[in-house]
Amino acid sequence: MDYMHKTWSALIDITSVCPNTCIYCTRYTRHLRTDQRRHMPLDKIEAAIIAYKDWPSMVSIIGGEPLMHPQFAEVNALLRRHLPQEKLNIFTSGLPGMKKRAIASKPAVDSKYSWVPEYAWSEWPEGDCDMTRTYRTIRYNAHDAAQQEVCSHHPLTLAVGDAVQDEALKWKLINNCWVQRIWSPTVNINGAYFCEVGAAIDRLLHDGANAWPVEPGWWRRAPHEFQAQASKLCAHCGMCLPMQRQRLGDTSELFSTGLLKLFKDKKLRNMDTDITVLDKRFSTAEIETFAERWYPSNYREDLVEDDAALSHLKGIDVPLSFADGDPYVFKVDSDDDFKAALRSAAALPLAGEPHLLPAPRHFLYQGMAFDPLKDQYPFVLEDNAQGQELYKRSMLLYLRPLLPEADFEAFLAAASGLKLSLRLYELFWELYGEHHRRILREKAAALAGKEVYFWGCGASYKKFAGLFAAAKPVAFLIDMPGYPAQVEGIPVIHPKDLTADDAKPVIVFTRKCYLPSLVKNLEHKYAHVALGAPVWAVLE
Repeated sequence: MDYMHKTWSALIDITSVCPNTCIYCTRYTRHLRTDQRRHMPLDKIEAAIIAYKDWPSMVSIIGGEPLMHPQFAEVNALLRRHLPQEKLNIFTSGLPGMKKRAIASKPAVDSKYSWVPEYAWSEWPEGDCDMTRTYRTIRYNAHDAAQQEVCSHHPLTLAVGDAVQDEALKWKLINNCWVQRIWSPTVNINGAYFCEVGAAIDRLLHDGANAWPVEPGWWRRAPHEFQAQASKLCAHCGMCLPMQRQRLGDTSELFSTGLLKLFKDKKLRNMDTDITVLDKRFSTAEIETFAERWYPSNYREDLVEDDAALSHLKGIDVPLSFADGDPYVFKVDSDDDFKAALRSAAALPLAGEPHLLPAPRHFLYQGMAFDPLKDQYPFVLEDNAQGQELYKRSMLLYLRPLLPEADFEAFLAAASGLKLSLRLYELFWELYGEHHRRILREKAAALAGKEVYFWGCGASYKKFAGLFAAAKPVAFLIDMPGYPAQVEGIPVIHPKDLTADDAKPVIVFTRKCYLPSLVKNLEHKYAHVALGAPVWAVLE
């Protein structure tokens, strides 16, 4: 799992009321009891908005159907009071009978958050109205008969806790869930959660007992700080389990036996009809086969086939098995194994070229290789002394190359107790951030005074562009539709319009999650331009 603030959007679920009954809705709206179909009070909505004031990317209003909130106009007024429009986004199907039409449009060219919309905008019946004055993007999903036939959702009611018997494999899947990796920190009527689906499960099964208080900066928690929520909620979800998607128009939902019993025990709705029970346990080999072509967030395969989908939309971005003798997989159980692992880790590269991401260090547990930068559950839970020790030792493998010998020996002598073990995670990212910027400064110095291209996203550009101030950017390369004529005074060119004669060094600003897609584009779509080895400024 990763820091919540790295995702592209945070959510506020202002209502659980919805006119639709879609299968596999992430809010389980077709199964909510009447007492669970509630609108969030305005005071709680305002507290959620204020808590996101320093949130670095988009804030999305969602439901249920947001427009069914009886004080929706007041919600919009609160949003305009506390947050800038360029950060606001809404997901809606509109109200039954509302006239609406989807159109492609451009955002303002001076937006500081992104330069083109990630989806087509929608135009409400009135061109200048409360909606268009409040939100930068209206993401309209029709949920009509036509969409029901082509849109597909992942079977989240096939719970991983039921379907995967191997505990280590289950933990690996939960830790690397695509939902948490891409988006979904959420506030609903019960409080704050690291995951939107976890929030919905807590409402269904625990009446919101696992929610955090909604307070400014709640979303700054490090991954080890939301493992208590994960331990209560994630096993009941199927989002991390590679499976084939199912069309919204299908009437029957797949359920695992354990989750079906829990839902029935809670007297949830629609539990006696349109249910197909799948009582099966999946092996690592079966899951790896499914994972090869698993793009669970590509809901519209009629528009983009999975094989052509953006690489960062792939469901699992980590290997589930390793070859024998892999130098980045360590045994740390015994003291002797740990000492040997430290010696080996110190000799391995710290940053992988060319993207300068941390070269992974995995520890073996129950035959599964875990990466402490991603795999915190269940090792950091307070009642798991053995897991805490393994986690601490594996984090020390990451820290060993970053610290002088004397400093590291001092850490090794003092490293006892859970709190220090978790501090190692945060310390690593502090030290690695300094190491990363030092390498980028060296690469930037080599480009001083040279003509270059810039390519990439806004967040990474804002963070790292200052390092390359001495270079001479001649153009921004943007290959998405609807791009502006310039960005901060730098002309914009589509890479397909370049020729071999236009070859110059390129500096790529990107988030880690978009990295595979950019690599794919550079290697295949734009191979006609001899751009040379790019300099990658990757925002973790």
